[in-house]
Amino acid sequence: MRSHIALLTLLACALACSETGGGSGALAEGGIGGTGFSTGPITAFGSIFVNDIEWFIDESDIEFDSAPGMEADFRIGMVVRVEGSIDLQNRTGNAERVFFDDELEGPVASVVPVGIDGLVKELVVLGQRVWIEVGKTRFDVDDDGDGDASVFGFATIKVGDVIEVSGLIDSDEVIRATHVELESQLEFGVTNVELKGTISDFAEGGTTFKIGDVTIEFDPLGIETDLSELTGGVTMGVFVEIEGIITAADEVFATEIELEDEFDDDNQDEVSITGFVQRFVGIDEFYLGSQRQRVDASGAMFENGNSSQLAVGVRVEVEGEIINGVLIADEVEFEERDVEISAAIALAEDVQPESGLLILLGIEVQVIASTLLEDKLSADEILVLEDLVTGDFLEIRALVDGDGVLTASRIRRESTDDIELKGPVEAFNKETGEIVILGQTITTNPSPELTVFRIDEDEVSRSAFFEKLEVGDFVEVEDKEDGDEAHIDFATEVELEGN
Repeated sequence: MRSHIALLTLLACALACSETGGGSGALAEGGIGGTGFSTGPITAFGSIFVNDIEWFIDESDIEFDSAPGMEADFRIGMVVRVEGSIDLQNRTGNAERVFFDDELEGPVASVVPVGIDGLVKELVVLGQRVWIEVGKTRFDVDDDGDGDASVFGFATIKVGDVIEVSGLIDSDEVIRATHVELESQLEFGVTNVELKGTISDFAEGGTTFKIGDVTIEFDPLGIETDLSELTGGVTMGVFVEIEGIITAADEVFATEIELEDEFDDDNQDEVSITGFVQRFVGIDEFYLGSQRQRVDASGAMFENGNSSQLAVGVRVEVEGEIINGVLIADEVEFEERDVEISAAIALAEDVQPESGLLILLGIEVQVIASTLLEDKLSADEILVLEDLVTGDFLEIRALVDGDGVLTASRIRRESTDDIELKGPVEAFNKETGEIVILGQTITTNPSPELTVFRIDEDEVSRSAFFEKLEVGDFVEVEDKEDGDEAHIDFATEVELEGN
């Protein structure tokens, strides 16, 4: 009976939180249809899915790298803009136009790991920083879309590879790659490249200027360089796209210079944009994506997080209506948050190699081709899912999407036995001290010596912790008591992390 009462209390708390806009819920009230656009990475086909909207593109005009294209040209991870009529209630759209334009194409000059977990690498391509990330970046070879990591992928990318990059630009002007395609190997005087940026270091009547640290040479007469799409000619401070041939490590001869695409978005009925927060003034004024779209989310519902988590550098998907150039958000969804699970395998059936499924602490995690598998208990550190058995202790890092689906970016077999779970809070009860994370109800102990509460590493009282806690916050719990390593008996430490 006590467990039923606790569950009802937690559900009531979750309902109360959702009514105040603090957590996930149904699609925000508003228009169920209209014309507009979606901008974001392609996540699935049939026709194409962008921002969880299924766009039917059979009758649409497709522009692929400034040339006519077709549906077969698209790959998972490519960032596109789809325009047409949208029914947000049913998450469908009929596309009139689809635009794809890569962010960058050129040779890799350096490859440097970022952090200590081995999940991110920074590339420098034509002076621009590019991050590739396990579980977030899709890799393809040439135009075949096979994504064969043994041929080209996160582990094999190297200096001299000529790559095409599609992705989202974060607040540090880093391209967070969602799709990378291997084009060729570097050959000066032959290799074609593309880059975007603001014209600098240009003197009137000259034949060179700079994009970042790269020197661009061009023909001002327009014979060897196509300037037909560059209204006003080469001018300091103008944002342009360059196509050309690389002649040295930091020198390009431009075969075409054009103004970067600008769209008339002063007023749009239905809009869905995925991007990083570039500048944050307040909930009613922040700027999103490379286009620096202004957003007012003062009346929005929040999913997979709450309004206190809005900040520069955070990746979100925003839906709403553009009025006089301002995106009035109905809904803001925090995307692809990292979760961590550390525990022992409870049952033999919790490991399903044939379907790529692992279950740990009762939580399902998908294992995909790009998941890093490491075994710290063997000399070669190679982990094979088929070899896992009941009692093996695993550390899993995964990404959780807006639908709560977990995809593993790394799985590591370890000798440690401290159970940990970090993820978004779905509900909580201040009176009982229970917290629901990824569907699991975690019990905290009312005795301060048995459960330690922290906010950003600072120890706080139980009451202060729950006073600060909101649905959508990311919380890490640990069970360091000796006992069952496959289940959390109760949390010995609870930490509210970085809002």
